Amino acid sequence: MRRKRRNREPGFKAKVALAALSGEGTLAELAERFDVHPNPVKQWMQQLSEQASDVFGAGEESKKLDFKGEVSKDLLDEPRYIRAMEVKPGSVAVHHVVSTLGGLTPGMEPNVYREGFGQKITPGQPVHWEMHYNKEAGPGTGLYDQTSIGMLLHPRGWKPKYRTKATVLGNYTFKIPAGAKHYEINAEYTFKQDAELMSYFPHMHLRGTEMKMTAYYPDGDEEVIMHIPKYDFNWQTVYKYKDFRFIPAGTRLELSGWFDNSADNPFNPDPTVEVEGPKFLGAPMRTEDEMMYTLITYTDPMPKDVAHAIGGSDDN
Repeated sequence: MRRKRRNREPGFKAKVALAALSGEGTLAELAERFDVHPNPVKQWMQQLSEQASDVFGAGEESKKLDFKGEVSKDLLDEPRYIRAMEVKPGSVAVHHVVSTLGGLTPGMEPNVYREGFGQKITPGQPVHWEMHYNKEAGPGTGLYDQTSIGMLLHPRGWKPKYRTKATVLGNYTFKIPAGAKHYEINAEYTFKQDAELMSYFPHMHLRGTEMKMTAYYPDGDEEVIMHIPKYDFNWQTVYKYKDFRFIPAGTRLELSGWFDNSADNPFNPDPTVEVEGPKFLGAPMRTEDEMMYTLITYTDPMPKDVAHAIGGSDDN
């Protein structure tokens, strides 16, 4: 009986071709592993080899690629909730990853949800990936990439008790003068409703040296709630409250970031140029470009004993 011809998704073809080009097995072994005939595997290998330069051209240093797909019903047969996830870069050219399932920046740890929290995932759910690459330019510098994401699911039937919310506090239209030693950039956000702060994820690039966030409360008090005096681009992480911090409605958060665009900064790619912001969040960015924002996660107010009981892991 002849095998019925099936239309394979582009992501599946790329996965099989990369496995073949990486030497993970013979054509026969890979054909059996992925349930395909050896002939299309050879075709996919050739197509990937010929079109790889479209991803990393000889003269390109950075590139943003958008991928759209869906959660396969072969992978997930019913709605579930994610307990933990991790994005694993597939090459040294991966600068960062933004997706509807999770993300990645240098030094980021796996995302483990607190007790009572989770992210819903359903069969057929659309998935959007933004792959941001940065590499050395020039002939012979092309790279293959097979970035992947791993997920740990809650048991079947599990339901979350609490809802995670998020906002991005940042400035995207700044200009850092050439040679500036301690240049300050600011942004602010005001909470319209009571909230329980859960975590912060501050982000800058190679010129970023310090970041601070101050809360200005409705009663007139103010408090520094985040301060990173020695920011390191190569060690970015999520800062988590062990016990949630209550923020009353009307609280204004002011974010301040400082940048060293001078020749005294050993990580500065070029102290002779003015550095502009990305204009908007999600714009294609190189490592030598600059950003300034903090991702804040929070939830609805809850009794103090409950907030204390569920304190612990990451919660994005």
